[in-house]
Amino acid sequence: MNILKGFVLVLIAFLMIYGSLRPEEGVVSILPEKPTEEVSEADILETVMEEPETEVEVYEEYVEEEYVELISAWEAELIALVTYAEAGIEPELGQRLVIDTILNRVDSPQFPNDIYSVIYQEGQFSCIWDGRIEESYVDNDILNLVYEEVYDRSNYDVHFFRTRMYSVYGEALFQVGHHYFSK
Repeated sequence: MNILKGFVLVLIAFLMIYGSLRPEEGVVSILPEKPTEEVSEADILETVMEEPETEVEVYEEYVEEEYVELISAWEAELIALVTYAEAGIEPELGQRLVIDTILNRVDSPQFPNDIYSVIYQEGQFSCIWDGRIEESYVDNDILNLVYEEVYDRSNYDVHFFRTRMYSVYGEALFQVGHHYFSK
């Protein structure tokens, strides 16, 4: 089933590339534009809980009334997609820390205050500008990690990560897998 999902996402990405180039930001998005209309809580629950044929279900315990208000299914999938592109081969802790980096930036006054803007901020996530995002898919295991981190974040300090060395920004914290994390 994951192979089919991956194929479908690659096909969608290919079809969306012509017309989803956003000249104001200069990036190609393989996901639909951020929803502009209000989505009901029932719609969010339905979206999060569908996919009964998949091997891994989204944890029901994280789909609670107060939790649903924290992040939309669309935002969770966007974070999972970027996390797969940036850290798909990294250990689980490394994936969690990439998720935390995105969430911590949203919470920080030094970065945009929404998930979409943080991810598509110019020059921030290499998978956006080097094309790896187009070869990625929403992995259910990573999607579950997104919900877990939104519900109970592992680290509130990480704001930057990089391979091979620490970022020139922030204060060096630690290395996990191939990534060096900074605050």
